[in-house]
Amino acid sequence: MKTSVHCGRQKVCRPAPASSPSKFQVLIVDDDDADIYALKKHLAAIRGADVDVRVEKSGRAATEDLGDEHFDICFVDFWLGSDTSIKLIQRLLQEKNTQVVLVTGMGSDAVRDLGFCAGAAGYLDKNDISRDAVSDILSRLCA
Repeated sequence: MKTSVHCGRQKVCRPAPASSPSKFQVLIVDDDDADIYALKKHLAAIRGADVDVRVEKSGRAATEDLGDEHFDICFVDFWLGSDTSIKLIQRLLQEKNTQVVLVTGMGSDAVRDLGFCAGAAGYLDKNDISRDAVSDILSRLCA
């Protein structure tokens, strides 16, 4: 069983503003199409037509091109190009006021802990992007 460092983040999804659509809004920030496909497939299987998934392939696009869009949860890859997503996680938390799940294939406790201390509320290993793993994250963070 993996232990986790939560660095004080509250573990509940924030409700969408009243003007937002009623669908469950998800942002995926990842530059790997296979991982994006797997996450979208599992989110659709779990949430059905109730989910709206937005995909961005860079941290810049995820913070600068989204305007006032609200997201219930964001899945963010640790490596985006040649840089980590630590600053992106912090920026999403500050600007979007949402839950962030760090996604990585590195499987390192140090990387996981970096994500948690940056404010990530969850961690998903790319080697285990399964329906059960995604469902577990959603049930823990968005109950």
